[in-house]
Amino acid sequence: MMIQNKWVNWVILWGALGVAVGPPGCSHVTGPAYGYPDSESADTEPQFIMDTSSDECVAVPWSAAARPVNMLILLDRSASMEKYPANSSEKFADTVRQAIHAIVAEHAGNGDINFALNVFPSPISCTPEYGMLEPWEQSSAIKCQAASRYVDGSSVYDAPSVPFADNSAEEVYRAIHEALYEVGTCGGTPMAASLRWARSYLDSLNLANDTYILLATDGAPGCNFEMDYTICESATVGEAAIAAEMCLDDEETVAAISALKASGYQTFVLGVGQTVASFSDTMEAIAFWGTHDAGEDVDFWDIPSPPAGGTWHYPVDDVASMSVALQQITETAASCIYNVNWEKAPEQSDFNQPVSETCTKTQVYGVPVNGDKEVPLTLMRSCNLEDATAADARLHLGWTWADFEGMGWDEIQSIEGDASRCAAVRLCPAACTHLQLQNGARDWEGVSALLGCQPEVVVQ
Repeated sequence: MMIQNKWVNWVILWGALGVAVGPPGCSHVTGPAYGYPDSESADTEPQFIMDTSSDECVAVPWSAAARPVNMLILLDRSASMEKYPANSSEKFADTVRQAIHAIVAEHAGNGDINFALNVFPSPISCTPEYGMLEPWEQSSAIKCQAASRYVDGSSVYDAPSVPFADNSAEEVYRAIHEALYEVGTCGGTPMAASLRWARSYLDSLNLANDTYILLATDGAPGCNFEMDYTICESATVGEAAIAAEMCLDDEETVAAISALKASGYQTFVLGVGQTVASFSDTMEAIAFWGTHDAGEDVDFWDIPSPPAGGTWHYPVDDVASMSVALQQITETAASCIYNVNWEKAPEQSDFNQPVSETCTKTQVYGVPVNGDKEVPLTLMRSCNLEDATAADARLHLGWTWADFEGMGWDEIQSIEGDASRCAAVRLCPAACTHLQLQNGARDWEGVSALLGCQPEVVVQ
């Protein structure tokens, strides 16, 4: 049984101990077959090796769960979220609340995404009641407090509104539901400092699974007290900056989100409403560097055009468009890593043949939704070898052992007796897209595997 984008169905092909194992038409191949041979460089033409043994195998069905990902929702609760979208009776704050509530409910139920939530400015001092005071009665320091009252360089800060939980998706769902209705609105948009908090917080957790940030904002970044308001660009449309915190804090924000990416955390950016649309160049740069690595001496404002005439960030202005964007974001983040629990592998087949557990005999396939023939994937040293435009179709779709990426075939062979070390299969990006929703549908309903026969391996 296939479960969409959540389970891998394994078919384990086991042979008797001491006998070469493989399905009909396979043969055993020895020697390095994966990575860069000593006599060749990375510029050589790809070569492939495929096991073609003629020995008979025994099929044993088996399932393994996809590894959940972590997603930290970082939500702008500035006073501007009290505005109304065009032709709408609901405020931006209500629109965002409804859409986030729905997406968390969906994925918390599936168990494929672990959520946490934090907001900026911090609601500890910048309460909704405080936000209702006259402007001259409010302190800029309070209006610009970062998420969790984070102060740059400090390791002491408040817990997020809803932290990650170890094992209770239902508990997190209820906590996020309550928090979204309690935080209200207040203050400005301390985006850069809040992104720096996110990096410090996530680093402190030592999370094992892939982790993403969803940044939702209706305004341009501000709240940098180091800026010169006499010469800066204002972060408010149609209003000149009369204080440092009113300046557009674009450079610090791009640097902060790039640092998050460098630490291994991708950030998706949701731009809510027309005000933020007035700063589209800034939002595009923030979003691009949230998902792309920056090299040395990079020009943060020199970014490529997005594919297919789209945008790097997700512009939305109502519940419908926000729901679509959140669906796209969560599908993109959904894991393409599948855990292999060797402890649950059968000790023998239905025909009483012993099970031999090794890391070098796994073939992975995509299972089309329409029932077509399964699509074979190629084992690659690194997902960087996957090339959807290559002349050789075997380079189009790849996979790798998640914990062995970059390791040569000879190295994998040297530890193949310890199957516990190859604990997860990672689909490479092009293969992974077939499991993600595209225009409301996905190409594959899942993946399957045959264990017991050497896979096709790319040799570069």
